[in-house]
Amino acid sequence: MALLQCCRLSRFWLKGEKAGKFETFVELPGPPDNVRVNEAGEFWVAIHCRQLKSVWVIFAYPWLRRAILSLPIPMKHLYKFLLGGRPHAMLLRYDSNGQLVEVLEDKMGNTVKLVSEVEERDGELWLGSVLMDYVAVYTR
Repeated sequence: MALLQCCRLSRFWLKGEKAGKFETFVELPGPPDNVRVNEAGEFWVAIHCRQLKSVWVIFAYPWLRRAILSLPIPMKHLYKFLLGGRPHAMLLRYDSNGQLVEVLEDKMGNTVKLVSEVEERDGELWLGSVLMDYVAVYTR
């Protein structure tokens, strides 16, 4: 199913006995937007929405996705439908073995929402979004 493929991180082996093979590295609670590696070799994953049943149906049937996106409905209304009515933000940090290390989430979207990018520098997380007109900085 298409959604299952988009809600995970895969690893592609370049050398060794698994060279040329894909494997699932991490199963995610929603579709990843961007993945960044920090100085410790950990992975920050930005997820702008959680999986909802409506999204499962839309991703499972490409013709339905195309039909919905072709409707004369403003994108902000489509986002509300896909996000369950409230934009929020989720950042996940994984170690190099795919183990979850940290979860940061603004479930209500009060401070940040629809985060598509996270960059860690000197103990701060810089958060960006293609839909928001600001960059948020989270100091740990």
